[in-house]
Amino acid sequence: MEYNVALSPHRVKTAVIDSVIIVVMMYGASLLLASFETVPDHLRIVIFILLFLPYNPLLTSYFGGTIGHAKAGNMVKREKETF
Repeated sequence: MEYNVALSPHRVKTAVIDSVIIVVMMYGASLLLASFETVPDHLRIVIFILLFLPYNPLLTSYFGGTIGHAKAGNMVKREKETF
């Protein structure tokens, strides 16, 4: 069995791309929330947590990687299961 592990520069590139995407999503959410007259603070916190926390696990499990992974060429591949 052969494994190809991404080197540190590729991992840093992936993290930077994903961080920029998350910041843009949070900025968009804050612009959307600013259009309402009053939004409770706890709702703002929940929205930002729901943007941040599931980003990596959901995209990696469904698509084999995040947008940063795809741009840097660091996709996760499932190993064939042998039973």
